Amino acid sequence: MLPESHGLTDNQPAWGGSQTFSLAQGWNWWSTYINVSGQDGLDALTNMLGTSATAIRTAGPFYLYADGEWSGTLNAIENEQMYAIQMAEAAEVTLRGSRTATDQTVISLSNGWNWMGYPVAIELPINDALANYTSPVNDEIFKTNGPFATYDEELGWNGTLLTLTPGLGYKLKRSGEGTVDFTYNTVTAKGRELVTSTIMPTEWQPQMASNPDNMNMIAVVSLDNEELRSENVEIGVFNGETCRGAVRPIYVEGLDQYLVFLTMYGETNEPFSFRMLDESGNVYESNESSVSFKADAVIGKLRSPFALNFSSKNSFAGALNLFPNPVNRGEMVNMTLPAEGTVEVINVLGSTMKRVRMAEGSQLAADMAPGIYTIKVTDAEGNVYVDKLIVK
Repeated sequence: MLPESHGLTDNQPAWGGSQTFSLAQGWNWWSTYINVSGQDGLDALTNMLGTSATAIRTAGPFYLYADGEWSGTLNAIENEQMYAIQMAEAAEVTLRGSRTATDQTVISLSNGWNWMGYPVAIELPINDALANYTSPVNDEIFKTNGPFATYDEELGWNGTLLTLTPGLGYKLKRSGEGTVDFTYNTVTAKGRELVTSTIMPTEWQPQMASNPDNMNMIAVVSLDNEELRSENVEIGVFNGETCRGAVRPIYVEGLDQYLVFLTMYGETNEPFSFRMLDESGNVYESNESSVSFKADAVIGKLRSPFALNFSSKNSFAGALNLFPNPVNRGEMVNMTLPAEGTVEVINVLGSTMKRVRMAEGSQLAADMAPGIYTIKVTDAEGNVYVDKLIVK
């Protein structure tokens, strides 16, 4: 349950304001331009969230909601900070109070990852919003729990993160030594046309809010050793059959190259595999198997991207038509195999539980523990057939 809105009660100026947030079920990277400070700000936030939230997390202190009470090491919030909020249910909530003065909200940036709030009431193009950050270093990363961008001294910020949006929280990976003070720039954007996103939607839909952390990859894509120059393909990262990220390449004009800026979600050390979907609906699998999840890791750079190679021989030629499915443990499963092949049974963690050779039209013994499995068959021609099996 949620109250309609809550806000600060002390030291509000004569004029007020409000900010409404649409929070998804799961994890949200959150910040506000409403003037919040200290314990009063934390109280305003928890009152706004009502009983729909279960956790508020920072890079250090945290706050947990259980049995009708909040507890933990977090005792204040600030406009300069980003907070990861876990929601038990999606909700639209409103915070009321006075707006903070953007030019007086100073964020101290140190080496490594900085959790940054966005105390600005309007959307801004990333290169304008970060114009006051005068000491960026090549290959620094600025991200939210989805799109991200990387810095180049000649090209500025490039990637899938084109605009900064009120209500979202951000992370900056700073390479410079010591600390610097930063305020968001709102001057150069006045009167300019806002940069709009040209990022195309994807068929594969990862659950971005299911994890509080992510990692990033900048990659160049090749098919049969030929670099792709098109945005009409889709790159997905998977753990078993669970999509952990998906994106289309974008054209980087300064490099005359199509690059993939892929955000990946998961649990620590969770193994990943990569697939490519072309405009004809063909799916190809990469032989790349060295990538596993590590929070805030970055693979590849703008001028030296990770090489993500696919082969037309590793194509998904069709499904297996498993029957019965679901199946009781110990029963036999019929499958449609056009030719002899190697059958792999893969669990939800991506581990191969069994590997057997099977003839055309064979049956598979469902002797695994109850659960959901990926059945993957590779024939002698390199064709790959995949289906999902539920064992009861």
